Amino acid sequence: MTKREPDRPTALDEAQTSELLWVLAKTLKLEQERSEAIAHALVDIQDSVQTIYGTLIPKLLASRSLPTADVLDVLWTIREEFRHVEYHIQDAGLLEL
Repeated sequence: MTKREPDRPTALDEAQTSELLWVLAKTLKLEQERSEAIAHALVDIQDSVQTIYGTLIPKLLASRSLPTADVLDVLWTIREEFRHVEYHIQDAGLLEL
């Protein structure tokens, strides 16, 4: 029996992003600029998380055949993706919602 990969969420399309923006504005009663900043941050965070867990972690798991320098490059890229996530968390004030 083969192991089934879990379904991975896809990036939000334009309609979903617009819906997210509407929900944020309505629910949090924020100005449009603030709602847009939060929606943008959430979309970018989702992209980074998908990159980390959909691409980079699988590369590490298959790294037995990679040279050490390539493994270090993947780890560096993961670090940079997490920095990107942290930037959006801080920039959009996600911890202060």
